[in-house]
Amino acid sequence: MNEQIQDAMALRTGARRLIPRWEFGHLRALGFARVGGALVLTTCGLLTLAFAGSGAKAYGWAAFFLFFAALNLAGGIWELRIYRSGSS
Repeated sequence: MNEQIQDAMALRTGARRLIPRWEFGHLRALGFARVGGALVLTTCGLLTLAFAGSGAKAYGWAAFFLFFAALNLAGGIWELRIYRSGSS
């Protein structure tokens, strides 16, 4: 049993060790889900800017949405790159 764990860990090097084992098996789907979430958050941020007025509260919510959209987009692209590097 211990040898199987060591063999599995040897296959996961670098950034792949940061990703949980269950998530590593579904990198492509989760990467696309993160990119989709980033698009939804960007839409929320732009709608907040367009219709919420010009107050500080509206700009704060828009910045909140756009900040997390950027994080989701970066995470999704990172996961898709790891998936593509492993498939070739």
